[in-house]
Amino acid sequence: MAYSVLLVDDEPHALDGLKLMVDWERFGFRVTGVCRDGEEAMRLIRTGPPDLVVTDIRMPVMDGLALIEEVRRSGFRDMLFVIVSGYHDFEYAARAVRLGVRHYLTKPVIDSEAEEMLERLAAELGERGRKAGTGMEPPEPQAQARRGVQAEVAKFLRGHYRSSLTIREIAERFYVHPVYLGQSFTRKYGMGILDYVHELRIAEARRLLACTDMTLGAIAEAVGYNVYQHFLKQFERRTGMKPGAYRAMAAGRSPACQEGPSS
Repeated sequence: MAYSVLLVDDEPHALDGLKLMVDWERFGFRVTGVCRDGEEAMRLIRTGPPDLVVTDIRMPVMDGLALIEEVRRSGFRDMLFVIVSGYHDFEYAARAVRLGVRHYLTKPVIDSEAEEMLERLAAELGERGRKAGTGMEPPEPQAQARRGVQAEVAKFLRGHYRSSLTIREIAERFYVHPVYLGQSFTRKYGMGILDYVHELRIAEARRLLACTDMTLGAIAEAVGYNVYQHFLKQFERRTGMKPGAYRAMAAGRSPACQEGPSS
């Protein structure tokens, strides 16, 4: 059974983009409703509360923060929210955090970032379900027989992290359900499959920065990023530094330059 999603945004093209750009079903989600403002969303939530609400912040009639507050007052204290808005809305995002919202996407939404978030949300919802005794984790008939599949997947990723792979493709390769794989991998390694791939890519990027004179763009492509900005964002997120600054820092340290992440 898929987790239900309600999308809320006053911009039609933003709603269409969220519906079409993100592969919701791959992560066990299904878009069950779309609304143009918070009031309309609140009516739908009272009729049939979704598992996840993805909402813009700034909207007419009732904005995203007012919607979250109203949902909490109405007794849906555990409903998951993702807020989606522009870079200039971080003050609003801080207010959302105070309302218990921990997930934030900036516009324009990058599909890879949305998918990373969905992977984490699916794991969180699955864990909630198990604790409540009503888990929605997809049935996995061979779960006991494939208890070691997470380690097999991790080993596979260490050899193929440069490739562009989806969770569905990986799951098909190992004959398991994609949502089951995503959730069980997160439980074992403390991060989702996409995060694991990024960690491997950035580890190799650090090695190349320290041990070669390759250009930054060449390094980005060598570790699997076709768009340099995606590489830059992941590198800064995981090291707290820009690639050029990391290279300057690593110069002269004579690191042991071994080939690739350890398997």
